[in-house]
Amino acid sequence: MAAILNSDYTPSTQEISSFRKGSYRKTIISAGELVYRIVTKKDEKNSIAGNNIVEGRYWIDDETFRELSSRVDYECFLRTLTNIMRNALALTTDFSQLADSFICAELKEDVYAFKGRAARQAEYTKNGIRIIYPGNVNQLLLPNLTPKTVRLKFFHSI
Repeated sequence: MAAILNSDYTPSTQEISSFRKGSYRKTIISAGELVYRIVTKKDEKNSIAGNNIVEGRYWIDDETFRELSSRVDYECFLRTLTNIMRNALALTTDFSQLADSFICAELKEDVYAFKGRAARQAEYTKNGIRIIYPGNVNQLLLPNLTPKTVRLKFFHSI
């Protein structure tokens, strides 16, 4: 029997710090389950590099995605999916410059993931204003994913 992906993976200190209070649990995510990732599309015209689509380490499970999506208010410009995801997952602009898209992928095989609540993060704007992203929803650290281990279901601009 082949080893499950990430069975001997140990999160780095930096990866552990992405979880609230450094608290996470190792869990198996089964083949066929859906995972989601918030990304920035590449835009050469505006010098935006974009995120790596499949090989990114941080994902959310279907339950968390549905819960965050339910918070969207189409009549309030502050309650967009981008703003909700950025705050709930503490996505700084260093991590995802625009957070303007999400992908949904299906796991092709069982994988070990590290699950815990996103830690709060802060950043400064160009004007020196400090922004705090509270985090505190479940995220998955899913390292070592490749096109061989996940099937892209859809890519959606927000």
